[in-house]
Amino acid sequence: MPEWQVLSARLSVFLVPATEVPSTLWRDIVGEEPESSVFQRPTATRAETGPFAEGKLTLQSQPMRIDWAHEPVGFPSDGPPQVLGSFPGAAEPILEVGHRWMRSAWFPRTPRMALGFILISGVPDRATGYQELGKFVDGVPSSDDATDFLYQVNRPRASRAGVEGLHLNRLSKWSVGGHQVVTITAVRPTLGDLRYDLRLELDINTAPDFEGPIPQQKVESVIDDLLDGAREIAEQGNRF
Repeated sequence: MPEWQVLSARLSVFLVPATEVPSTLWRDIVGEEPESSVFQRPTATRAETGPFAEGKLTLQSQPMRIDWAHEPVGFPSDGPPQVLGSFPGAAEPILEVGHRWMRSAWFPRTPRMALGFILISGVPDRATGYQELGKFVDGVPSSDDATDFLYQVNRPRASRAGVEGLHLNRLSKWSVGGHQVVTITAVRPTLGDLRYDLRLELDINTAPDFEGPIPQQKVESVIDDLLDGAREIAEQGNRF
């Protein structure tokens, strides 16, 4: 089994029309003011950012959607990418944000929610990455000269959160990626070692055809159900 590391985590809540988002939402949930706040009037979009749980937290609110995103701080000068920690443990901070929000004085009526993760696991080379990938999905090329393989699939299922008629989309995207760190000096750019990662992008969301809203007393159960969907795929893959 790969040791999945969390490159980013996201909690998304979709809004019913005419929902007004409090301007104090960040402070109400995080407990202090953000380090930066930018409002774009043409799109009515606000983005606020600040440190949180050994990483960086971003709140983006727009007319029909609110996103909380948790990411590492900074970029390595060499070596593997910065990560938040091992999955699923490193998902706890974004879940904590969600639980704080749901128990706060203001949580919106929502017809739809989503959890998203980008997970990586280091491999020594592309061929080894494809061998590992073959344990999770079908159709992985076995030829040594194969590159740029991408596998994406949605495996919907009924929600287990106790909400009648609610279904989950479980979208996963699998690949093997290579990256190099480029160091710019006064003389010339220097390329670091080429490193490879098994990469899994997850978007686990409640289906858009649910009439909603999701009952307020079931919202936390829905989030737990979304996380369970992500864990199932990361552990078991998507072989047919």
